[in-house]
Amino acid sequence: MTVIYLVEDDESLRTALEIGLRAEGFRVHAYPTLATASRALELERPDLVVLDLGLPDGDGLDLCRKVRRADPDLPVLVLTARGTLESRLDGFRRGADDYLVKPFDVEELHARCRALLRRGPRRERAARVRIGLLDLDFSCREARRHGKAVDLTEMEWLFLRFLADREGRPVSRELLLQAIWGMGPGCRSRTIDTFASRLRKLVEPDPARPRFLLTVRGVGYRLELPSR
Repeated sequence: MTVIYLVEDDESLRTALEIGLRAEGFRVHAYPTLATASRALELERPDLVVLDLGLPDGDGLDLCRKVRRADPDLPVLVLTARGTLESRLDGFRRGADDYLVKPFDVEELHARCRALLRRGPRRERAARVRIGLLDLDFSCREARRHGKAVDLTEMEWLFLRFLADREGRPVSRELLLQAIWGMGPGCRSRTIDTFASRLRKLVEPDPARPRFLLTVRGVGYRLELPSR
């Protein structure tokens, strides 16, 4: 089923749009803030993002730009009261694929969603990943080690998803703190090292000599997946 992420802070509008999109046969996940939507995007890539710009914790175009950097193929439909030509052009420059000015007709919204989704199949992220001794199914958040279920926290799922999407590439502590914990630039925390230490005990045959969840000195971490 096609998955749409709806990011809208107005509760009544969000509920109405969610009901309408579900009636059209879409699976809808609705989020009221940039932070909640951003974290969800680290675990799952939807087929379409419908994004309001005036959100309580920032400008929706910041999320649009982040989405575009992470996944150039993910379509973004912007909803906004900013109807000037300059505002629309700015939205397109920062990664929007389509732009719908409030107030709008819901039938037009549905038609624009379908048009964006017709552009063709997108590259899919792997739902199932093996990291050392740990088998992960991100679609249902199921983790197993030697066939036995393992409980992971939401942040641990986000941490592993973020690194798995960037397999083989160093990821800085600062980027992890911003993307997963929502901390501002320049923040320092040992939280990540605590996470890495716990996860190594699950992932690595010998946590003292890691082969999969690697420290990049002076930078952060790098994930190496086993050869298939």
